[in-house]
Amino acid sequence: MSERSRTGLRWIALLSILLGSAVGLLMVWIALQHNPQGEFYHPDTGVLNWGNVPVLFTSWFLVVAVSLAVLGGVLASALQLLRSKNTHQATLDLGDE
Repeated sequence: MSERSRTGLRWIALLSILLGSAVGLLMVWIALQHNPQGEFYHPDTGVLNWGNVPVLFTSWFLVVAVSLAVLGGVLASALQLLRSKNTHQATLDLGDE
């Protein structure tokens, strides 16, 4: 694997983690604003329910981060395959002249 490929995969991983975290935090914020039946915090005391909040964040984080990482890896591989095919085709075209 070339250094360029490793750098691209690192960027894909970093962006997947950042976007997964952003979506997870957004969903926690929405849940705290909505707070159905006091599921995430007690409305009178304001005590946070630490059993539900991390589960909500983690579930959204994993779904988004893993999905984006897989999609990014597939797209990066496809682009690399197309580049190598075009390079190979250009080499063949030069040999015909």
